[in-house]
Amino acid sequence: MRKLSVFIFALICSLPLWSQLNANEIESALICPKDDQGSDLGYCQYTVQNLNRAQALISKVNQALFNGRPISSSDGILQPFGENEQQLLFWHNNPAILDKMKTIIPLLDTLENFTTYSIVEVRTDIYEVSESGLSSLGAEISNLKFGSLFGSDDDNGYGVTGNNNGLGVDLKIGTLELQGLISAEKSKGTLNRKGTIIRTVPNLSNLNYKDTTPIYFAPGAGTNVLQPETGIKLNGKVSINQYNNSLVNIKDYSLYYGTLTDGGFVNSVEIPFSNLILEEGVSFPIVSSKTIGTMKVKKRGLFGFGNSESIEDSKLLVYTSVKIYSFDEYINSIRALAQEPKLSFTKEEKENLDTNCVNDLDVLNDLKLIAKRDQLGDPVLSFMFDKDYACKDNFKRRVKITITGEDINKQMNTTVTTFERLMHIPLRIKEIAPRSFTQPSLTFKVKLETYGRLRSKVTLYLEFAPSVYDIEDMFWIK
Repeated sequence: MRKLSVFIFALICSLPLWSQLNANEIESALICPKDDQGSDLGYCQYTVQNLNRAQALISKVNQALFNGRPISSSDGILQPFGENEQQLLFWHNNPAILDKMKTIIPLLDTLENFTTYSIVEVRTDIYEVSESGLSSLGAEISNLKFGSLFGSDDDNGYGVTGNNNGLGVDLKIGTLELQGLISAEKSKGTLNRKGTIIRTVPNLSNLNYKDTTPIYFAPGAGTNVLQPETGIKLNGKVSINQYNNSLVNIKDYSLYYGTLTDGGFVNSVEIPFSNLILEEGVSFPIVSSKTIGTMKVKKRGLFGFGNSESIEDSKLLVYTSVKIYSFDEYINSIRALAQEPKLSFTKEEKENLDTNCVNDLDVLNDLKLIAKRDQLGDPVLSFMFDKDYACKDNFKRRVKITITGEDINKQMNTTVTTFERLMHIPLRIKEIAPRSFTQPSLTFKVKLETYGRLRSKVTLYLEFAPSVYDIEDMFWIK
């Protein structure tokens, strides 16, 4: 109820903002108000376009996302608004679900004539990279310029013009491999992430994103007030190739990036493409021809001798990729997101547990190891107990897990939990320094201590060999 009261208070406070919107903006269907500082207020209004009333759309949303049940007041709100019941108010305390609702609600307000592939997730990763960083990514700085896409009238064009070499296909890379390379460059200090934009839009819809701040400069004599912007703007129109559902064209693609320099002026880069053609699973690179700043790069000598530090010019490196969903796939992904994680055995599972238990060392020696990359491309290492070792006498036992080694924080990696929870939720190794992933291998010591009538203390060593590409098979019990 407290969250609902806060929401109603925010709604009342924001009504003047809505009154300032003109009729055309109301007719644009989806509005997510912001406060005076430009921050999202956390909820949205949608004006129904095709269905008879908002309640019909609410029924569709509940059926598609929440198993036909209304959202509980503790999770969010989805209700009609306005005398004619043609407007819909919604919010959710899970930002990821709220973001998905912004896409799916307009999509459900149709006659349900979906094509086989209807949803496109466009991901844009923006980096500042030094000259040496670009070289290690396989590109000479002098040959990198953007231009208009080859084959603007042909969906088979992948190169870009700019000079004789252009951007070329040498920097195109599989999305998974790119994550590994970016992670490696970040650990070497030659690359900094400046932003990641993930937008999910229906096919044939506009891709719009804006997160900018105007900077005001006093005018000179006889000139107007200068108002450059810092931040990121992204625009374009997304369409899936009707003959090849793995290809997506973003028409009139435009990226703006502006940053405030130490000298007090805005250094900006604008990158346009009349047609940017993307293939699912492949990240497409764009490198600015303009220098956006400088980076301090440290270089290591052999055995620590000859270490040096240099200042290098930096450019903007943008990688864009797409993921294509069928309507059913997208709905299922939202349903999975909205489901509560399973934290324990069911009553029936507990009744069927074995009465014979293995010792704690056997449980520890057969951990289920998990190595993957997060959305930013950084390695994530975790482990969990195997459910097959659960028995009536051990699943409720409390256990203390302590992980040490490789300069990680021991306090951050000390956890008191239960066998049952560790059999359902992986335990992550936290605070691994990025520089550690440049080593040939990492070793971690895992100590398990149990409490209660039967006490034990056992240890195990884990080893991880960082890989530039796939890391799933690079984590094992030593």
